[in-house]
Amino acid sequence: VEWNSLQDSLWNDDSNTNDGQRLYRVSVEEGAVVVSAENVSGRVQSHRLTGLTPRTSYTVTVVAISQYGVGQRAGKSKTTFTTRSSPQVQGIIRDLLRTSRTDFVYNFSAVVDGSSDWPTATFFYYYSTDGNRSFSNENATAITIDIGGRKQCYVRASLVFRGNVFDDYSAGITFVTDSRIPRDPGLQAFPAARSVKLTWTTLDFNDGDPTVVTAFSISFVGIRSLFPPKNTTFLEVDGLTPGTTYSVKASLVSKPPRGNDESCACSTVIFTTKSLAPETKVQFQVIPQVVALVLSWTALDTAEWNSPMNRAYTVKWQNSSGSNSSSDLPHSATSYTIKGLKPYMEYNVSVLAKNDIGDGPAEYRVHRTLEAAPSKVRPLNVAQLNLTSIHVSWGPPKHPNGLIRGYRVRLILLGDPSSERIRNTTETSEIFLDIKGNTDYSLSVDALTVAYGPSRSKVYTTAVGVPTEPLNLTVINSTSRSLTLHWLRPLEVKANKWGYTVQYNAKKFQVEGELGDDVVYILKGLVPCQTYSITVKTINGLTSDKSAETSGSTDLAGGGV
Repeated sequence: VEWNSLQDSLWNDDSNTNDGQRLYRVSVEEGAVVVSAENVSGRVQSHRLTGLTPRTSYTVTVVAISQYGVGQRAGKSKTTFTTRSSPQVQGIIRDLLRTSRTDFVYNFSAVVDGSSDWPTATFFYYYSTDGNRSFSNENATAITIDIGGRKQCYVRASLVFRGNVFDDYSAGITFVTDSRIPRDPGLQAFPAARSVKLTWTTLDFNDGDPTVVTAFSISFVGIRSLFPPKNTTFLEVDGLTPGTTYSVKASLVSKPPRGNDESCACSTVIFTTKSLAPETKVQFQVIPQVVALVLSWTALDTAEWNSPMNRAYTVKWQNSSGSNSSSDLPHSATSYTIKGLKPYMEYNVSVLAKNDIGDGPAEYRVHRTLEAAPSKVRPLNVAQLNLTSIHVSWGPPKHPNGLIRGYRVRLILLGDPSSERIRNTTETSEIFLDIKGNTDYSLSVDALTVAYGPSRSKVYTTAVGVPTEPLNLTVINSTSRSLTLHWLRPLEVKANKWGYTVQYNAKKFQVEGELGDDVVYILKGLVPCQTYSITVKTINGLTSDKSAETSGSTDLAGGGV
């Protein structure tokens, strides 16, 4: 029974400090018979009546009482009600809603009789498993709870009305839950380059039903399966390939109470082993050409790269002078041509594989390009040994481009092709006899490797006799770094062309060209304040027996003492 409290002014007593004198009298009548009458504190606003008869009409009266007596009219409240029929909780229904790999989920609902007095009955539930007791947190028509394992379980439902729990009207159920599907093993992977450590949670094989779990396996998808002992929580697997992605599946194989054998509680992890630099040497072949080297090799297997990232080949080459070059190629390449090389030159060549970690090992091998025709020999030097013989000499080609197998020397009288004389020699000089005096000859030399190179030529005019020495050699001017010489044409040159050799100290120069009868020649690059002894001879192929001689001194250097 509920009512509204009287305001302090309606109590009509001295003050509200004497609350102990303020009461409410709650009277219950069935017809004209007073069933009960109870006094309750003036501070409350409700009172629970018990011991009534179901489906019976009652009148309840609430009267205020103070220290001055029982209130009338305004202090009096009356209402009539009929009690409900007695509820009968017939039981609890348990429904298996769904299963997971860890738990079975049940729904529980209490059932009362079909009386219209309780059309929307709610219940207060609690359940216990293995001594652990839990309560529902609301007034509900049913509850859903997760119960795992294979355990003894008790669920109870008590009727609730207007927030009050009536334990007298309740029902309970006791049962054993179904066998739990094995838990997910929780597989984890900790990879290295060539191995992986696999870990998982402790496997609960028994779980109250020792016949449930029959096997545990670790499988590398598409590769192999392993069966670790049941009492372990880790497994180390070797023999993996660096930089490779693997998919690993852990499975608990069980035999549920219903159905056929099945694999359940699986856990899959995908991992990639750590990468390494390639460890395989690239095996390559070389086909030499004249100015190129053609390289080819067998591509590395995917596993040999040790990483999926930034895979490439590097071709390196170094010539004999130490000049280095390289070229990077995609990992799909299997050949490369090194171009722009020099004929018959050795090159140190290598091919290596590399990835994002670094370079793989390299094997350096020396290969030589093929031979080619040589360049020209060095300038020809011609000396007339006597009136009927000449000596021709030269230096080897600057670029031999192979092994010099010999030289071809030609001597032709100008204007007479039929006079050609050819000599083959392995030396760098040759002597021709039966030479005519005061005659123009064409001389040419070419070198031979696998072919003859271009010729070096020179026209030479022979003399008719030994010339005389120059006349009147004098020093006509001097500086700190030079001396200017002057001389006259010899009395006899005995040839159409002639020249001079100038020698001072240990140095010797040859003066040729259209010199005329009056010659001026400057010696340069001399040392200041130095005296030089100078000799000049005439040459026309032959050299004069005598020489003109003089001496001269350079000046002081400018600003010197």
